[in-house]
Amino acid sequence: MNSREKAKASSNPRELATTATCLSSYSAYKPVTFDEETGTLSPADANLDQGLILTDGGFDFYSPQTFVDGKGRRLLFAWMSRMEEAEEQAFAAGEPSVHCLTMPRVLHWREGRLWQTPPEELYSLLGEPIRPSELSDRAFWLDIRPTAGDEPFRLTFHGGEAALEFDPAARTLTFTRTGWLTGRPESKTCPLDHLDRLEIWSDSSSLELFINGGSTVLSSRIYPTSETLGLDVRGVDGCGITLRPIRTI
Repeated sequence: MNSREKAKASSNPRELATTATCLSSYSAYKPVTFDEETGTLSPADANLDQGLILTDGGFDFYSPQTFVDGKGRRLLFAWMSRMEEAEEQAFAAGEPSVHCLTMPRVLHWREGRLWQTPPEELYSLLGEPIRPSELSDRAFWLDIRPTAGDEPFRLTFHGGEAALEFDPAARTLTFTRTGWLTGRPESKTCPLDHLDRLEIWSDSSSLELFINGGSTVLSSRIYPTSETLGLDVRGVDGCGITLRPIRTI
């Protein structure tokens, strides 16, 4: 798995300090054919700047690390934010800390790409199912299973702090959040042919979305602004929805 951060590089430190642009960092990987005897990649894979696949399609996913646990699972953690200085100061105002890690994720190799799923142990933290009207905390687990995977779908969080929209005609999934410095919406869009399942883990200032069993994952920090908690699901009739609070430990 190839992880890297894009930036404008220069051999001159003074030039780098004045011309480098801070970009949203990300992690990407590329499936390759590697010859262990010769220690070389196939000619088709030699250019590591082509054919990259984002590990996470959200706003905040940086510097992932993996290890194999005692059960033989390949687990991944990553930093879940890399803000610019002004964003960091605004986000951390009045708080003792600002940065956090993603949830641990189990990595699987299926259909020529990485899939990511929450470890089974995390589900033991879930409380009994509740109605959306009973939501009283930002820490919750939401599972949505549309009856048809090719219909338009939109989910809005807490009066517009964030939203997720699936457009079957364009074959895209767009995640939108409100920028806490500008107050304007900012979006990330990724390709998606269908939407069969949406699993969401929400915490006090973050959302981690596992799409279609973990084939696509979106991670983002969310700046809390609404005092009224709520979820609005539109566009899919008869979909199965399960909402459960996450118990703190």
